[in-house]
Amino acid sequence: IEKTLKSKDFLWVNQKYIEKTKMIYLQ
Repeated sequence: IEKTLKSKDFLWVNQKYIEKTKMIYLQ
């Protein structure tokens, strides 16, 4: 699955996941 994803798309999804994780910990 990772191979089908573009590098930019993978980084974008990873960034969004990090942002959500940070928000959860900050709450």
